Amino acid sequence: MAASSSFFGSSISNGLGNMFPSFSGARVAHQEQLRMSMHQVSNSKKFSTALKATATDSDFGNKELKDVEMAPPDAILSLSVGYKNDANPNKVNLGIGAYRDETGKPYVFPVVRQAEEMIIGNKDLDKEYSPIDGDPMFNKGARGVLFGWDHEDVNSGRVASAQTLSGTGALRVLADFLIKHRPAQIYVSNPTWGNHNALFKSAGFDV
Repeated sequence: MAASSSFFGSSISNGLGNMFPSFSGARVAHQEQLRMSMHQVSNSKKFSTALKATATDSDFGNKELKDVEMAPPDAILSLSVGYKNDANPNKVNLGIGAYRDETGKPYVFPVVRQAEEMIIGNKDLDKEYSPIDGDPMFNKGARGVLFGWDHEDVNSGRVASAQTLSGTGALRVLADFLIKHRPAQIYVSNPTWGNHNALFKSAGFDV
């Protein structure tokens, strides 16, 4: 397909070059672009072949991942699996703190739907990278929800805020920060999520 496309493109370029001499420069640029594209396709095929060969190497898993231990199943999330597999029509899922409707399906609040529509309809939003500590408006909103919108520390600068990926991601960022700048023993609630203890221990804390 690449070869036929290149031939077709070269034929069109040659014809236009004969009809319009000023097109010759564009023809050369076009041919060079086609040559580079074919070269990139060739290299990508070679890379894919090498990657496939590596992924299918029967010794790779045995040599590199033989010491990886299977993580224990999460007791709370395991309840959700059991709930889905239970055929009892009167079952109720009390494992995860998520809202449900009368039929047991996840319930999304209308205000959440409204917020999603506002985001989608806002043409001023872009896909640029956020600052290293996250979106400033998101961080301010988090402080407002936590302390109250009228609290002085929403805007005082005394409270440091950082946007992270999920609650567990926030704990990991906090753990890495504390172990570097203020290492000390960590206390967690009992009970707590099973991954919280493992997270802080992995960061180097005595939990």
